[in-house]
Amino acid sequence: DELLGAHVPLMIDGKTRDAIVASKSSDGKKYIVKYGEYSEILSYAELMGGRDLVKEVVGHRGKGRNAEVEVLWEVNKRSWHSFAHMKEQVPADVAEYARQNGLLDTKGWCWCKDFVRDAEIVSVCSHRTHGCILQVEVMYDGDEKTMWKNAKSVDVDILATYVEENNISLSAKKWKWLESSIQRAKKNWFATAQERLADAKHMGEYARFVESLYRAYTKRGDINDKETISLGRAFKCAIDIGKHGGRVPLEQALRAEIPYGDKFLKDV
Repeated sequence: DELLGAHVPLMIDGKTRDAIVASKSSDGKKYIVKYGEYSEILSYAELMGGRDLVKEVVGHRGKGRNAEVEVLWEVNKRSWHSFAHMKEQVPADVAEYARQNGLLDTKGWCWCKDFVRDAEIVSVCSHRTHGCILQVEVMYDGDEKTMWKNAKSVDVDILATYVEENNISLSAKKWKWLESSIQRAKKNWFATAQERLADAKHMGEYARFVESLYRAYTKRGDINDKETISLGRAFKCAIDIGKHGGRVPLEQALRAEIPYGDKFLKDV
């Protein structure tokens, strides 16, 4: 293990001491750190003290005992580490990588399913400090059970609501990072709002476009008429417009009665 024998700062009686990582704990999941006769058992995250927290897992290679994952750290450096080791230390990050890369049903990765949640977080119930990591107890949509997560992995707006409702001061060291995150979110609110309005306008125009095609098709009585057939085909394409590159083919002569044709129609 690369950490064994490493010198790390350790807070003892209010003073920072130069301790050494002496060995692994009996279960092999944590580390025994010693300074003289004093010893303490710490997890990997606690041991790193926030200096090298995992940002995300970005790659993998090898199989079996030789399997490794590539980690991007908060300090923006990358390194390869034993898959088994990172599975024990940051299982949620490894599981998220597996989900994004379609590995959940692959041999050796199936355990990740226990850490992957499709539902959205709807609220924060409480918080705690686990070693050096600020964690929040979250509730997912449609689930009465709660789960503890790293606070930095939760949406800023949900955390902002929690601290406001519970009169938590953002000047406290463990919450200071959230203050800057909220400020950044406020600066971006206008762009976000404009984007959502644009999406809503686009969907409204698309709905009217599809409806007009349907009306134009049904008002024609002869199903064997060339125009009727063309409008029917256009309506069918419009329902699943994504498969047609966002554009529906229709003769120029029929476009006059179809609104937003310039956005959704193309030449035959």
